[in-house]
Amino acid sequence: MNPLDEEWESWKTTFEKKYNSPEEETIRRAAWEKNKIYIEDHNKQYEQGLTSFTMGLNQFSDMIEGESPCGCMNKKTTQPN
Repeated sequence: MNPLDEEWESWKTTFEKKYNSPEEETIRRAAWEKNKIYIEDHNKQYEQGLTSFTMGLNQFSDMIEGESPCGCMNKKTTQPN
């Protein structure tokens, strides 16, 4: 198992993540990896004094774009005039 696989498995254990299918796990893993890269890039900027805070992986790190912590999708709605 490579280090990224080990980190993924450890993260899932820490946050008690279970997925309904291999397909869902693949989607969540891709989101987690994308967020991990974003966080690592941000923290490099912090080390260079370019930002004032650090970030880390948490229980929401496997969320896909547009999803909110409640498990629902954010939708833009238009209001009638």
